Amino acid sequence: MPRRATTVLGAVAIAAALNYVLGSLIGDVVFNTGRVAIAILGGWLMVSAARRSLWMAAAVGPVVLLADHVILKGGGFVLAHYLWPEALEGQALLAAAGVLISFVMFVPIAILCSWIGGFAARRKGQHAEAHP
Repeated sequence: MPRRATTVLGAVAIAAALNYVLGSLIGDVVFNTGRVAIAILGGWLMVSAARRSLWMAAAVGPVVLLADHVILKGGGFVLAHYLWPEALEGQALLAAAGVLISFVMFVPIAILCSWIGGFAARRKGQHAEAHP
């Protein structure tokens, strides 16, 4: 696995661990700030290091959100429904559906965050060529 991808995935894991440890409002703020930073950094790396387009940079945010939010959190709710149904009092599938709805709601923000990172990398690259 490329080093940059490992760095992004590691950052997602650290942010998830911080959210779990800190809990409640502070954990949510730290976690979502980390998620935004990861999306911006991913967009930046997509343009600056991988030499991809802004379209590819914009795709980084939804991929991060999909991996973190839908697969880990939503998948956890689905597993809880089948393995520990009493843990969420039979509401696990409803919680998983809520995760899918929130994914659809927040995808535009994730796209914007990673696009901003790619756009900033492109602008920095243009300035570097214009001013040696």
